[in-house]
Amino acid sequence: ERVSLGKAARMAKLSVGEMTDALGRHGIAVIRTGADELQRSLEEFSEMKSG
Repeated sequence: ERVSLGKAARMAKLSVGEMTDALGRHGIAVIRTGADELQRSLEEFSEMKSG
């Protein structure tokens, strides 16, 4: 089951920042990307791929 970062933080009674830090200490990467940033990344990837 997938759990959002916010929900995981609430379940652990931590702030989102504390949860992010805790996950990092255990080698778990947290990627927080907004829709606009994701769209730009996809466009850049497509441009690189097509040459």
